[in-house]
Amino acid sequence: MSRLWFILILLVSISPKLFSQDNQYTDSLRNQLKLSANPHDSADLFNKLSEYYIGKSDSKNGIIYADEALNISKRINDKSLIVSSLLNLGSSNNLFLNSTGAALLYFDDALKLAVEIEDSVKIAQCYVGLSFAHYDITKDYSLALTYAQKAIDFAEMLNLNRMKADSYMSLALIYDKMGESERGRDYLLRTLKLNQLLNDLNWIAYIYNKLGESYLNDGRLESAENAYTNSLFNYRKLGANAPDYSIPWTVGGISHVEMQKAAISLERGDTIKAKALYSKADSLVRLRISIEDSLDLPHSASALDQAKIYLRLSEIDTRTQRPAYRKFALNALRLSISEAREYKEIDVELLAYEPLYKLYQSEQKYDSAFFALLNFKQLNDSLNKQEFVNQLIRADVTSQYKMREQEKSKELLLKESRQKTILLIISLSLAFALLILFLILRQNKRIAKQKRKSDDLLLNILPGQTAEELKQFGRTATKKYENVSIVFTDFVGFTSIAESLSPEELVHEINKCFCEFDYIVTSFGLEKIKTIGDSYMFAGGIPKENDRHAKDCVRASMEIIKAIEAYNNLRKNEGKPQFHIRIGINSGPVVAGVVGVKKFQYDIWGDSVNTASRMESSGEAGKINISSATYKQICNDPEFQFVSRGKLVAKGKGEIEMYFVSMQ
Repeated sequence: MSRLWFILILLVSISPKLFSQDNQYTDSLRNQLKLSANPHDSADLFNKLSEYYIGKSDSKNGIIYADEALNISKRINDKSLIVSSLLNLGSSNNLFLNSTGAALLYFDDALKLAVEIEDSVKIAQCYVGLSFAHYDITKDYSLALTYAQKAIDFAEMLNLNRMKADSYMSLALIYDKMGESERGRDYLLRTLKLNQLLNDLNWIAYIYNKLGESYLNDGRLESAENAYTNSLFNYRKLGANAPDYSIPWTVGGISHVEMQKAAISLERGDTIKAKALYSKADSLVRLRISIEDSLDLPHSASALDQAKIYLRLSEIDTRTQRPAYRKFALNALRLSISEAREYKEIDVELLAYEPLYKLYQSEQKYDSAFFALLNFKQLNDSLNKQEFVNQLIRADVTSQYKMREQEKSKELLLKESRQKTILLIISLSLAFALLILFLILRQNKRIAKQKRKSDDLLLNILPGQTAEELKQFGRTATKKYENVSIVFTDFVGFTSIAESLSPEELVHEINKCFCEFDYIVTSFGLEKIKTIGDSYMFAGGIPKENDRHAKDCVRASMEIIKAIEAYNNLRKNEGKPQFHIRIGINSGPVVAGVVGVKKFQYDIWGDSVNTASRMESSGEAGKINISSATYKQICNDPEFQFVSRGKLVAKGKGEIEMYFVSMQ
């Protein structure tokens, strides 16, 4: 029986209890909390709950319970419990993708206090945490290696195999990141051996999975398959204690092995074997999707893998079956994109648009191909913008960390100077203090300059108040505004224009128009919200409230129409198709803010936004169509003249009174 079918039978035999939530341990801890009258015991129980959720990769609950433990520990001034709470906060924050650096500061605070109370075990734990944090946040791999080695030294001195295993894991990740895959695997095997001694099935399964990834990246497919199979066996033993993502993750790794085998067979001209291997990979991906269904996990990555398999099968199969495979691939790509959007996995969605664009191109569906390309560009811009924001926030946290290190160095030098004679202390201390002061002032000036530069760049992406909240808390609160004006613009006949231009030329022209819109919107003190295809959205009265928003939005809209008219005159002289624009405005209440923890974007919501969109779609080219709500705010302004359109039916809104507005 082949290894693949053995794995399939193994997974089918897994009890549904494997995917159930085991609450017995947490229920016991919560019951003890209800009965606890001792704050020391309560803080310890909150820390245990935090550690449980960290083990389950649940960063949100890990942070919640560690915060409770920290508050109680500070209130009773138990420094040992404070260190434990800070370590849990550091570990929980380090679980976040695109961590913005809070973990680094928590581990640093924990280390300072652990040294103060001379707790060697906790000092070593802090070194492990700092090693992972520098690996993930500052990317200072040399410093990460230093902390990992310090942790190993403490672990060997104290005979702590658990800590030594964690340190080896850190070294394995660091060396792999540095491109030294063989050295990284050596440390993976070391930490595997220690975890086997400790009988820690969760770590054993995870390490086998990382070994599978490493072997797969180096093309050692048989070793990769063996490692993934061992990972699967150990996750199965864990039962309900296995993280939800673990088995789908491992099955995905095995499917990648089969896909690489198929690609090798195809390169050798053995299409029959390649087709069989792709079919095996498809069976594994289907199994992965069914497991994800049972766990209510997204299918974005697995559906993308499935689409890649169908596309390769369509290339090597007969003409009669090729259309069916292409249809399957199209459905899988649509599912991947849909799931990625729902779960805000922009990186996966971005990867799905490239094969979708090529598939539409090969099917000669050029309109669909163009919109796939346009979505790819917008997502790529959004991804780059988000990574830039994360880099700025990481840089800010790293600067704080470096300033702390400077303060530590300063204290150490001052302490050493006290050991000298009184006369030498006075003379050298004065000189040293002046030197340090000069260095600190110069360094602070540099840091302040860089911080101002970072702040300016961040303000170019988000409103000022929102940017400050994001830097300080890593998230922002939504806010309701009672009276703002929302503007939508849209190019009329965009599909016909798209047919007459190449995708690259069309994106270039739209970008020119939107850059001009950005300048106009900024000049009127308005806020750009976003672009959706060929539609441009902005608003007035947010984030800073004022009573001029309706007038400013109308004047900005008139400037946009003038800009498009001038642009069309140039295109007409060059014999190129012209762009005609519709603009709609509505005023009313909205909710504004940034949602999610990844790929931040400032946005607004509410029925007023929907009505503004209907104003645009109910308008005419070259004109500004406003609702009665906006009309009431500017009807007495002598700058404007209005043409009543009466009550018109708007999709989903019923009859709405509308007006065309222009300058007197």
